Amino acid sequence: MKLNELPTRARLKQYEEQAQELVEGHKLGDPESIWRVKNDHPRFREMSDSEVRSTTFALADAQLIVARWNYFESWLDLVKYVER
Repeated sequence: MKLNELPTRARLKQYEEQAQELVEGHKLGDPESIWRVKNDHPRFREMSDSEVRSTTFALADAQLIVARWNYFESWLDLVKYVER
């Protein structure tokens, strides 16, 4: 699973789709998804790949990763920006 860079004025739906793709990638054990989860989410940083695979990964976790990948502190910050 590869998070493609979205245009500056992407719709919220596009960000939501990225988060859902990350959730699916985690479920499938996709190596790139596992790497992104491990490297881009503070809760998973100290875990091994197998621990990341076996730990619950919620949509909210994926949303945080997508937000931070796009230089926002939180999903809520990203949503506020898009809705402006």
